[in-house]
Amino acid sequence: MLAVIKHQFEGSVKNRQYSCLCQLLSLKYDESESVRMHILKIFKLVLQLRELGLSIDDTLMVHLAVFSLPKSFEMLQVHYKNQEKEWSLNDLIATCIAEEEHRKKGKTEYAHLTLQSDMKKTLHQCRQ
Repeated sequence: MLAVIKHQFEGSVKNRQYSCLCQLLSLKYDESESVRMHILKIFKLVLQLRELGLSIDDTLMVHLAVFSLPKSFEMLQVHYKNQEKEWSLNDLIATCIAEEEHRKKGKTEYAHLTLQSDMKKTLHQCRQ
């Protein structure tokens, strides 16, 4: 009886491992939430896998997180790949947040420049 229960439990663990692993490998950042929340989702899945007996080290977790970022984070990915130092989870979160804020500022500045350009055209037309 105990052997049957143990066998069923092991099957259940493998199913949960497989489910968490599939979620982890298919997770992509879609910019619908903060990049920090996305990375924390990855961390949570890794912790669940560790609890289920599947060992994923921190280096692999950071690689998976960088891999899950979209093309808009391409410069960050290149920087990560070319750097000798291994990043911790905190390093990755800090760098991604800085990149996310920089991209948001870039969009704001672009809109501001467009406004400035329109104002120059209007002023130029008024002077003529």
